[in-house]
Order: sequence, then C-alpha cells, then structure tokens
Amino acid sequence: MTISKIIVWLIIGALAGTLAGRLVTFSKQGLGFWTNLGLGEIKITFEDFDLRVRRLAALCHLANLETLAA
Repeated sequence: MTISKIIVWLIIGALAGTLAGRLVTFSKQGLGFWTNLGLGEIKITFEDFDLRVRRLAALCHLANLETLAA
C-alpha cells in the first residue's frame, strides 16, 4: 500500500465518518472529529475487504465457467 493510497483512505474515511455522524446526531459536529474519523476508517476498511472478496468470487466463478465450457 502506497502513501498516496493511505492519504486517500484517510480523506474518504473522514468524509464518510462525518456524514454518518451528522446523520445520526442531526448536529453539525456529528460524533466528534476522532470518532467520525474512526467510524469512517472502519467503514472504508470493510468496504475494501468486501470488494476484494467479491472480486475473488467473480474470478472463481469465471474459472468454473471456463472449466465447464471445456
């Protein structure tokens, strides 16, 4: 993982956490900066894991289709 990817994760995580905190509390501050950042990072981590699992499942499915077609 490169430094630029980590920076992008932090920015997107902060934005996602801030949005989630504002939606939950209906206030401008949300749950607080660090809580918003942590919540966003957890969300981004799970999304990345989910995308990797789905990509792997799709590749396995394609491999099975190629085996069946042969």
